[in-house]
Amino acid sequence: MRTDQKIVATSKRTPNRISFFGPPSLLKGENPKAYNQLLASVTECVALTDCLEEIWTDDIVQQTWDIFRYRRSKTAILNNAMPDAAARFLSIPVKKPFNVEQWNSFWSPPA
Repeated sequence: MRTDQKIVATSKRTPNRISFFGPPSLLKGENPKAYNQLLASVTECVALTDCLEEIWTDDIVQQTWDIFRYRRSKTAILNNAMPDAAARFLSIPVKKPFNVEQWNSFWSPPA
């Protein structure tokens, strides 16, 4: 995490959120502007009235960011695994009748 990342002022009640919450927990390659845009959008919808609502809003934004991160990670993992899985799938000889054990061995990790 870079320490020079800034959070944009998103609430009329708190002009500088970084002093309260600190910098966002972003991984290398994640876009701080996208995080700030998400934070600003959620904060605008909530109409914060006190510090507890700011804490809850920050938690919601962080959890939502984590969900987006996990979705991106899952997509990357599946995209990287797809060529190998397709090659393994296409290498299974088809027999009649269908051999369930052979199909199950395809889905198990290679030995």
